[in-house]
Amino acid sequence: METNTDFKISDDFKTDWEHNKRDALGEMYAHADCISGKVEHLINKDTLLLSIDDIDVVSTAIKELKELAEYNYIGERVNRFDNEYDDTFEYFFKRQMVDYLNDSFGYVWEDKSWAR
Repeated sequence: METNTDFKISDDFKTDWEHNKRDALGEMYAHADCISGKVEHLINKDTLLLSIDDIDVVSTAIKELKELAEYNYIGERVNRFDNEYDDTFEYFFKRQMVDYLNDSFGYVWEDKSWAR
């Protein structure tokens, strides 16, 4: 049976999760920019073609970007004694990553499990 304290802790976590979402998304995009920056010059922007020698490199980068869609962000929380500590918040940014991959590489992510 849950007590009022349990409900308050749950509500606080949800509030902290929502509070950190924008920062987590920004951090995820920063990581994505680092990954795509290493390979975007390999893709011809006009024709969306790449050399056969570069397929493995671009494929690996796309896999890494897909993994970023399920992003773990370490953010600060304050407990009921006003002590600050770091906690990990899990976010699912698949919709944003689908758009990012399409805009950056012209890649269409066929997995539609993110569309709910």
